[in-house]
Amino acid sequence: MADGKTRSRKLRTLGEIVEGGIWPDQGIMVDPCESRRHLAILHVLGRIPEDDFQHLCDGVDDWNWFIPQDIALGMVAPFIVTSDGETEPEREIEATVDGNRRLVKISGRRTAPFSTVLYLSPLLERAGWSIVVAVVAHELAHVLHGHGPFLIEDYVPQEAEAWDTVARWGFGREAQNHARRARRREARQRDERDSRSTDEIDRGRAHGPMLAGCPRFVNVLRELAIDPHPAARDNPVTMLHGY
Repeated sequence: MADGKTRSRKLRTLGEIVEGGIWPDQGIMVDPCESRRHLAILHVLGRIPEDDFQHLCDGVDDWNWFIPQDIALGMVAPFIVTSDGETEPEREIEATVDGNRRLVKISGRRTAPFSTVLYLSPLLERAGWSIVVAVVAHELAHVLHGHGPFLIEDYVPQEAEAWDTVARWGFGREAQNHARRARRREARQRDERDSRSTDEIDRGRAHGPMLAGCPRFVNVLRELAIDPHPAARDNPVTMLHGY
């Protein structure tokens, strides 16, 4: 991630953003004060480089905004299908075959048609301004680079590319604040895991088959040097999927 010293400056107005067709098409009136998330969208889209802004505008039919109101407890929202599907690349996984561990080639499967949705949580209404800006910029960077359904090995490089773009856009300071917040959250989660007693984990092992598909449970067992249930240990696919 860049050092965040480069700061963004305003390049375009709300009217120019709306004319580009990229403003969230919700409601009758264009009101950036509708929420802090909308204000952050205006802030980010008003400052990103022209080439990237035009690229996002040109691809506006390839993704959907989803910005539910903070008072919505549940809703059904229609999304336009933006992809007819993709073929995943062939990959190798470690698996047990005839009692032996070996690498097995898995042919790439064709995904069903899907929608690319940029979701901004109502929880952002209670987050600090720099966090809201960082999240909006980060998700728009994913859209810019065409990041979509990914294999587990794609996650880290896609995240790095998105954060590098956020910094290049001049939001490096916001990205650093977001990273500090993430580290604090991870530290709290580690403390919560460490506070669990071994007896509590042992009781959970009795439900191993049910919890075998829960990577977080498996990771806690590993941190406490307790072998996970065989159903989880012997299934490499289970270990690939997290929350």
